[in-house]
Amino acid sequence: MDSTDFVQHGWYVGTFVYCLIAGLLPFLSTEAFLLWLAVAAAPDDVLPLFVTACVAHMLAKSLVFAAGRGVVRLPRARDHAALEAVQRRMGAGGGSVTLVFASAVTGLPPFYWLSLAAGALRWRFVPFFLAGLAGRVVRFGAVMLLPQGLDLRALVLAVGPWNLALAALTGLLAGAHASTWGMYKDSPYEGFALKKYVRSMGLGVGLALGWELLLRLDLDQASMRLLLFGLTYAAERAVAELYKACCRDVDHSKYTIPMQHAVGGRVVESRALRVAAAGVWVAVLVLIASGVHALQLRPERLEPGIAVLLLGALGGLISAVGGALKNARTEGFDPLKFLRSPALSLLWSLAVVDLTTDYLLIASSSLGFTIATIETYKTFFAPHHPSDKWSRRELQPPHLVAWRRRFTPVFLAIWIVLVGHVAWAWTQSFRLTAGV
Repeated sequence: MDSTDFVQHGWYVGTFVYCLIAGLLPFLSTEAFLLWLAVAAAPDDVLPLFVTACVAHMLAKSLVFAAGRGVVRLPRARDHAALEAVQRRMGAGGGSVTLVFASAVTGLPPFYWLSLAAGALRWRFVPFFLAGLAGRVVRFGAVMLLPQGLDLRALVLAVGPWNLALAALTGLLAGAHASTWGMYKDSPYEGFALKKYVRSMGLGVGLALGWELLLRLDLDQASMRLLLFGLTYAAERAVAELYKACCRDVDHSKYTIPMQHAVGGRVVESRALRVAAAGVWVAVLVLIASGVHALQLRPERLEPGIAVLLLGALGGLISAVGGALKNARTEGFDPLKFLRSPALSLLWSLAVVDLTTDYLLIASSSLGFTIATIETYKTFFAPHHPSDKWSRRELQPPHLVAWRRRFTPVFLAIWIVLVGHVAWAWTQSFRLTAGV
């Protein structure tokens, strides 16, 4: 076997192994891997690799199905609460091919838990496997065809693999920062869950890659990596909060503050209405962004220095309004607390303006750094003032509370990297000009 054959076989072995593992560990994204595969692999290998991925993934789901039957044991299968929630939605019937197909295509309900529940409910294996395979062929096929429609291969080559790698690393750091303070605050009350901890990291990587493909920043420059960190942080927090408020269902008895979209302190039970509310929020943000961009095109209407200060405060104001709508009914309205985010975001804009002249990027990145700063203070410098959302929950055992401190070096290391980049950017004096 020559080196070319070895590399080609490596593609297939790697695809089979990754998709098999990702099918057993829900926090690994098969779709992200296939998207990369569609761009990186030779065109003639895409179809065989697609078949390999589908077969490996359904083999994994067959093992999950068997775990539901009690034939094999899987660590994730012990999450009885998640399993029971899916079983209640499935009922105790003889199995629904339509439900399996819909879950395999859309992920609702999650295909992992449906596979486990289907085994526990003694559904027939062959219809389950065929319907699941058909659904995954549709889902994975759409993912792998996406680069063909968008000419993603040419876009990736234009941006450059090195820039994309730096973007992914920047997104990972932004996500790890958010994951760490979130875990540090919540784990004393709900314990540590690896899936929740890595969720923001994966989202951060995806959003950072999206920003880089959109803006094509020169990430060899420390200033552009700083700018991307702020942009990714703000986007990750926005997506995460919208998802938690409008898309997921939670047990409200665990919280004193509504964790879903609420009106007058009462949670909106209809998911359709909550998703519609998320759509309104997104529409408002798009309108604001359009206005900011229009202002950039008409510099004579507002002196640029004043515009930067106002728009820097704008990002913090949007965050403050969202926080007040969520918490004020329970915690009460505190004017100083409300003004904290706009004031800090304004100060951050004075630093971010040295990175770019684009008004929208200044407002967004300043907001990202503002959230990172405020959450750092609340988590590590005011630890004796926990969020009121957990005020009625009992603490976990002391050793579990102390265990979270192992992550403090991770958090500190990220801040050291950021401060080092500030000094590095100062020496490079590189600035992104609006419209470039």
